[in-house]
Amino acid sequence: MSTLRQTLGGLRVPEQIALAPDGRTIATVVRSVDLASDDYVRRLHLVDVATGTIRAVGEGRRDADPIWISDSEVVFARRDVAAASLWTVAVEGSQPRRRADLPTGVALFRCSPDGHRVAWVESSPIHPTTAVRVAPLAATTPDEALTVLETDERVLDVVWSGDAGRLAAILTESGVPGDLDVTRLWSLDPDGVEAAFPVGPEGGYLSAVGFSGDGEIVGVGRADQEVGNAHLLACAPGRPHDWRSVTAGDRNIRLHGPAPSARTVLVGARDGGPTALFEVRLDDVTAAPRRLTPSQVDVLAFTTPARSGLVAAIIRTPDSYGALAVVAPDAAAVTTVGEWAPATPLRRPVPHRWSVTAERSVHGWVLGETTSGRPQPLVVDLHGGPHLAWTGCAEEAHLHHQELVRRGWLVVLPNTSGSDGYGERHLRRVVGAWGVPDAEEVATIVSALVARGLADPEHVALVGYSYGGLLVNLLTTQDLQVAAAVAGGSMADLAEVVDDSAEGAYLALAELGARPADDPERYRRLSPISYVDRVRTPTLLLHAGADEITPARQARRWHDALREQGVPTELHVYPDADHDLIFTGRPAYRGDYHDRLVDWLTRHTGPRHENG
Repeated sequence: MSTLRQTLGGLRVPEQIALAPDGRTIATVVRSVDLASDDYVRRLHLVDVATGTIRAVGEGRRDADPIWISDSEVVFARRDVAAASLWTVAVEGSQPRRRADLPTGVALFRCSPDGHRVAWVESSPIHPTTAVRVAPLAATTPDEALTVLETDERVLDVVWSGDAGRLAAILTESGVPGDLDVTRLWSLDPDGVEAAFPVGPEGGYLSAVGFSGDGEIVGVGRADQEVGNAHLLACAPGRPHDWRSVTAGDRNIRLHGPAPSARTVLVGARDGGPTALFEVRLDDVTAAPRRLTPSQVDVLAFTTPARSGLVAAIIRTPDSYGALAVVAPDAAAVTTVGEWAPATPLRRPVPHRWSVTAERSVHGWVLGETTSGRPQPLVVDLHGGPHLAWTGCAEEAHLHHQELVRRGWLVVLPNTSGSDGYGERHLRRVVGAWGVPDAEEVATIVSALVARGLADPEHVALVGYSYGGLLVNLLTTQDLQVAAAVAGGSMADLAEVVDDSAEGAYLALAELGARPADDPERYRRLSPISYVDRVRTPTLLLHAGADEITPARQARRWHDALREQGVPTELHVYPDADHDLIFTGRPAYRGDYHDRLVDWLTRHTGPRHENG
């Protein structure tokens, strides 16, 4: 068995989190890997905040969605292949108790804050409809459920208000075929007395929604479909469609939740790479958000505050792929309370900033030995999105970073133009110009590392996934001297991507600025396939067979073109995997992906291959 697959099998990563109202216990679903069955195990754990003691709850393999219904009891879903059931467990040592069965087709459930009722989203096995249904938690069958919304659209999430008197549901509403979809919030009455009604925002989108302490609806999104920072939007009760932005500062809001005060909310916003936790005032949009977490902590999720104001969070750090922490907003103090540390200590990345022009620089991280006095083989890893970002923290989707460093490579993780966390101008710099400013920046970074004697110019490699894979393909057509390349989930012909992708309309209208028929020259100019005759770099292509975002024919097209002109190339397609292959794909696929990447770079970092 490969080292990287063994590493994956040894990881324990918290995925979901809930904090007891008294702030004494965290309920968390921890994901591990069962290598024998090539599957993931998701099991509920209880963590004592004061001592850090961790207790697994029973033998579940598909636990989900823990919600506290008192200081001492938590309800959660336990799924099997066909359906899900609701269970409760007490803090003090009892075994979990089965409370109710949920119908087949339940996608998610949400328990009310008072612990009396449960709402769930249910897809019909017969009709193409989705329903939001509510039932007493004590019900033993779904027969008592009340349908509060039935729709032909997809329900992304449902949340309760703090007093359990309202529900809010985010729906994806499809527009004209080939046009942009929008998301819209609906207000629902859990008692079924009032009819459901939409509250907007019109023509925009929401990615998360909740309620403030005084009942105001708060969401993360935009009032339009432009590429740019998501804002914190608020809508007062009784004033549907009247949304206002309550965000100050030039950062992209990614997460949000209630804060201890009724007129504040907590948000997660990427700031210089990692996502930080901030407190935002709803009654003063000019007030700068107050940062609560340090720069080398990446916040993945956080909870509703306990009565004391304490908040629990799932975080990543340079030393951990996932840990639990508590945050005291009053003191802006973060304390780790539960951690599943990797078996081998991780090499910590060093932040760096590279100057590109007098007005522009690129921030990122360097992993590996920089004080040896001799040039190292260099790998530049290019993130996807293009609006994602490297965080400077350990990321299990990129286990190859630590393995390459162990083998003597220097690994560079640049947040080039388009990356999130550096303001809207930086984020939008690649809109309509994919692979233009960021490709220039990568070449500048490589030249700077070579000039400083840190990188061996004959042993430079590029790797990337999704948009990063597109950038890898494009860079190997240019003057940059590259010894080996690995492009995962990549793109070669952007016009074909727009035609084939499930997100084609968004890519064309929001990211690339035009449909292919309206500006064919732009698509020709930005597509790597237009310059494939210049490539000499040995290239490994890794792709998910069921990828609907960047379909696998993109990799096949690039692979065939390289092979026809005699460039060393291999293509491996993972059947049944989707675009999230490196994040949530089968463990065997993920381990194989990392192994092939490392092996390809090791085999092909000999004499320099010059493109052009």
